[in-house]
Amino acid sequence: MKVVRLEVEGFKGIVAREVTADGKHVTARGKNGSGKSSLVESLVFALRGDGGTQPVHVGSQEARVTVDVGEFVFTRVAAPGKPTKFTAKNRDGSPVKSPAAFLAKLVGTGLALDPTRLFRLPDAEQVEEILRALKVDVTAETLERDTAYEKRTDVNRRARDLEGGIAELRRQGIGTDIPPVVTTAEALDAVTAAQARATAEERRNGALEAAQAREAAAQKALEDAMAELGAAQEAVATAEAATADPLAGEALVKAKGELQDLDARNKRARLAEDLRGKLTQQKALEAQATALTEQIDALALAKAKKIDDAAAALGIEGLRFNAEGTGVTYRDVRLVELNGAEWVKLGLRFAFATMPEMRVAVVDQASELDDESLREVLAWGFEKDVQLWLAMVDDKPMLEIELMDAPDAAA
Repeated sequence: MKVVRLEVEGFKGIVAREVTADGKHVTARGKNGSGKSSLVESLVFALRGDGGTQPVHVGSQEARVTVDVGEFVFTRVAAPGKPTKFTAKNRDGSPVKSPAAFLAKLVGTGLALDPTRLFRLPDAEQVEEILRALKVDVTAETLERDTAYEKRTDVNRRARDLEGGIAELRRQGIGTDIPPVVTTAEALDAVTAAQARATAEERRNGALEAAQAREAAAQKALEDAMAELGAAQEAVATAEAATADPLAGEALVKAKGELQDLDARNKRARLAEDLRGKLTQQKALEAQATALTEQIDALALAKAKKIDDAAAALGIEGLRFNAEGTGVTYRDVRLVELNGAEWVKLGLRFAFATMPEMRVAVVDQASELDDESLREVLAWGFEKDVQLWLAMVDDKPMLEIELMDAPDAAA
């Protein structure tokens, strides 16, 4: 569905103008202020209601634009301080029910009629429009990515909290080489063992003293008790042969001291256990964060591939979304930073990625197209059966309208 006839009265820079296009490409040429932009913008006003803050021509009481598309005739009227009025009629003059909703269905995506509007949108809205145009559903990938991102954020927060606790333990001189906690029972066992060693030593010492006494008595009664002397000497030899434990007393003192110092030792041991536990948790969290990062990257790649495949089907190579999915680049350049020619060519492809019944597009920035780009755009319009309304700056003092209905004319 294309524009057959356009009637403009009192819209912006135009007092009155009529163009019989019959579905052909239309080029409006003239100097700045001649009304060329007003002419093509009147289509956007009539078919989408976007006429800026003040669409009424200075000196006119109202702005009225009528668009005849063959089967239907649409009219939009604006007056200062009043809401616009929109009507839609069938060819026979009968009114169309719910005209605004009916027209929205004909026009299609929000990019139709004004394709370069895409590049004036905020990044997040650009993403929505492009995904809508490409008919790519990345809801699952986005949801999964957001979930993984939230998990990774929580993991990193917990890791940072652990770092604070680890640093505090390090500051207190706690290391992972501190022996483990010793229980009271273990300490008492050590005391008991040391006590047994001390008792054995006391017994050995007592036996030695007794033997020595017997030796002295035997020596005094040597003449009278040779046999007793021999026995005493044998007892002394046996006692002396017993294994001495010179450290038994020291071990007992040490064990009792360790028991008394058990609380202090165990406090440091528990801190060391806490440090080892925190280090283990930190390592696990780092591994978890790494795995989530890999998952996020994989989801971004899957999402990018979906978009790449859909864009490639439109002949668009090099379209990329950032990791957060809130910005778009084309050949490593942000969309808003592209030149006017790229805006036009990309905008048209996105606008008509779907097939709205209204096959009309407005290019107010056509002057930014060099000859090669202009030929490319016109050839695209003929190939895709899209009627182009171009506004181009020229040295002609008055607005001139050119119609083009064959691809050869674009050469």
